[in-house]
Formats: sequence, C-alpha cells, structure tokens
Amino acid sequence: EYARTASTPTRVLGFDQSLIWVCVALLAWGLVMVYSASIALPDNPRFARYTPGYFVTRHAVWIVLSFAAALLAFQVRMSWWEVAAPWLFVATLALLIAVLIPHSGEVRNGARRWISCAPTNLHPAELAKLVRTAILRAVRDILARDIGEVKAMLAEIGQVFIVGNTAMLALLGGRGADTLLDPANWQGAIDCQPHDVTPWRAKGALPCAELVMPDPVAGFVGSDLVADLLATGLTEGPAGALLLDIGTNTEIALWDGATLHVTSVAGGPAFEGSGIRHGMAAEPGAIDSVCSVENHYRWRTIGGGAPQGFCGSGLVDAIALLLADGRLKPSGRFASPPGPDGYPLDPNHPNTAITGPDIDAFQRAKAATAAAMSQLLIQAGMTWRELRRLCVCGAFGCTLHLGHAQAIGLLPAVHPGLIELHAEAALAGCEQALLSPGGVQCFDALTAKTKTINLSLLPGYEDRYIEHLRLRPIALTPTTGQRP
Repeated sequence: EYARTASTPTRVLGFDQSLIWVCVALLAWGLVMVYSASIALPDNPRFARYTPGYFVTRHAVWIVLSFAAALLAFQVRMSWWEVAAPWLFVATLALLIAVLIPHSGEVRNGARRWISCAPTNLHPAELAKLVRTAILRAVRDILARDIGEVKAMLAEIGQVFIVGNTAMLALLGGRGADTLLDPANWQGAIDCQPHDVTPWRAKGALPCAELVMPDPVAGFVGSDLVADLLATGLTEGPAGALLLDIGTNTEIALWDGATLHVTSVAGGPAFEGSGIRHGMAAEPGAIDSVCSVENHYRWRTIGGGAPQGFCGSGLVDAIALLLADGRLKPSGRFASPPGPDGYPLDPNHPNTAITGPDIDAFQRAKAATAAAMSQLLIQAGMTWRELRRLCVCGAFGCTLHLGHAQAIGLLPAVHPGLIELHAEAALAGCEQALLSPGGVQCFDALTAKTKTINLSLLPGYEDRYIEHLRLRPIALTPTTGQRP
C-alpha cells in the first residue's frame, strides 16, 4: 500500500508480512544447512586453516550485504531502471564474453563460467537472469504507463512473436548463452527456446497467449534479421539485394537470387551513441541531424530543446560535415588539435563536442560494417555495381542522411534511388507473421535460404577492415567477387 501527498514523498504503509517471514525462515534454514555442512570441514587437512564457523560466518555476512543492496535498490525509482535497462544488458553481455578471456574467466568443474572478483567470484549468467526479469517487467510497466490498465487486454492476446539478436534471446529464454560464447558454434543454430513458458505467461499476465520465439539463424545472426527480410521482401526481387540492420551487433544479408548470404559484425556501440563522450540513445534531447548553414553548424534534437548528446545519425552528420570542411582528415585525425574537451559544433553547448576517441570508435564500427558487406559480395561472386537494392533497417536508419553516410564510407556510393530506409522493419516482420496463416513457417522458409558466413574464418576480412578504416567513400570498382 502507498500514500502520496503534495508535501511528502511516497512512503510505504505496509509490507506483506507473510512473505517476509517466509524469506526470513528460508534464510535461517540456509544458515543452518551451511553450518551443518561445514562445521566438520577443518578436520580435513585441505581445510585445516579454517575455523569451524568460517563458512557460516561468511554466509551470514553476504546475507547482510544482500539485504543492504536490496534496500538500496528499493530506493531507486522504476523510471531509472527503465532508462538503465539497455546499459545493464550491454554490461551483462560484456561480462558473459569476459568469461572467455584468459586470466579473467575461471574454470570450475570443467566449466568456464566465473569471473574472479575478490573476495568472491562473479557468475555472469546469474546477472543475465536478473536482467531478463528486469526487461520483462519494464515492458509490462511501459504498457501500463502508455495505455493504462492492460490486464484485460493482455488476457485476450492469443499469440506473441518475439524476435531479437541471439544474445538478447539467450538472456530472455535463459538458454543458449554458453553455446553462443563458444566460437565453434557460430555457424550453427543456437537453441534459445525457454524450457517452460508458463512463468513467462504469469509474469507478463498473458494467460492465453501462445509465445512464439523463432530460432536465430546462426551464431550472432538473430531472428530479427529474418523479420527484416520478411518485412522488406528482399528475396522476392531480383539478385543484388543487400540488407543492413545497423546497431551494436550489425546483421547483414545479401540475396544473390538463390541464396541469402548472412553475417554479423561487432559494429560497436558507436552507432547507438554508446562509447561516445556525449553519445546517447535516440531519445529526447539527442542530436539526430546536423547541417551547415553559412559556415555555422545547425543541429536538431529529438523532441526539440537543448542538446544532451549525439545519437547515431547525428554523429554521422557531424563527422561528414567536419570532414567536408577540412576540420577532419580522412585518417580521422583533426586538422588542428581541438583540445581535451573536443571540437564543439556549438560553443554555447558543450554537449555538442566531438573528441578524437569518438571519431576512432565510429571509424572502427563503420569499417567492420563496410568490410563485411564487401566480403559478402565476394562470397556471392558479385560486385558493388551489381547491387539493385539496399535496405537499411533499424532506428539508426530513421533519420540517416544518405549523402553523409556515403561520404564517410558507411554506405556504398550507389544511386540514392536504390536505398530504402526501414525504421521498424523487425516489428513490421512480426506483424506480417502474426497476420499470416503460416506464422512461424514464414521465418523457417527464409532461414532455409540462408548461408551463414563466419568472417573470423576468412583471412581477407582483416585486410578489408583496415582498408575501410579511412573516412572516404567506398570504392565501387576494385571489388570483383570470386566464388570461394
């Protein structure tokens, strides 16, 4: 129960005492079990240096620390958790990858699943479960905030389609994360299907819904790419159709008339504003567009108002304009060092400044994407000039300036009429599947046409990556595909 007045903050009037006593009883029982299991351990020479009460004392300390952490988390507003959820997801994914790094991940009983963090060990998979729960709760809270009470509406939903990149699906389904972290599995399908969907229905208040989660294509190529393909109808047209879903994990598909050559690259978070000093997601206050007027830079923010930082499309515009004006060299270095605070597009707004490390992060992201496109063309035996269609999907492409993206080498310099921007392609693909009698069979049919390319196994990819690091248009003439 809660009470709110105009003069005092929200205060809790009551707790579920039954639930509290159940938790207390379980904690007490756990203490008894730990003490019972460890009291005789010092008799073993391996544990001779420990006292009989060492393990139970350590367990009690962690209970106290956990209780303090829970109280701290309880003081944070839900709105903050909603904003922090994407960053928590990125941090969790980074920890899962860190497990594989030598001298970082630890092997216990034949499984490399822990990270040494004195005085204890961190198990990233457990954190991933918390993030998954937070994501589900955030979705429910957002629905309740935007359209009011939704229980009655949710109870009438008959089917729910869930697509995403493989890492996201592994976190949500609680399955497949360990398989995904092994490079040997990156060219095969990753099973992310949850063992039991009943808890999903309960948490999401979807008692009657059939939860459909199409399998990822392979490795880090997720089912969101298949939804993009379905929405754009890429395979329904002639050969030479290329699709990009640009983000932290950029997924790419090339249709050669018979096969969908697909791959993914770690484009880096620069496209989504992360890793940039004044970077942010595409939300109110983000600079999403920049232009030059009478030798002055003019910016536009989402929702209007003062700029808070750059989202991906705004960063593309800013870099392209700085390059065109000679303030940036094709190498990515500033013609004149701007100082530690970077180069401000508007001196009155320090959040419009761009630094050298920002340029470097963007260069690495765009080089990975351009090199991957070039490599797919070679694998398909095609050239840049054979492209007849280029679909750019995702929120990044919503306000993307095509000329600027081509000038710095993010997109090939094909005729603008061949380029299509699909801001909500994955959502549109799910909508088509829901309205189609076939449903998930639409995803299966497209997945059957794919051929996954693991770029890490192709020695020429690194050379192409280095070639595309410079800020310049993609050269269309040298690339002549040769089928391997």
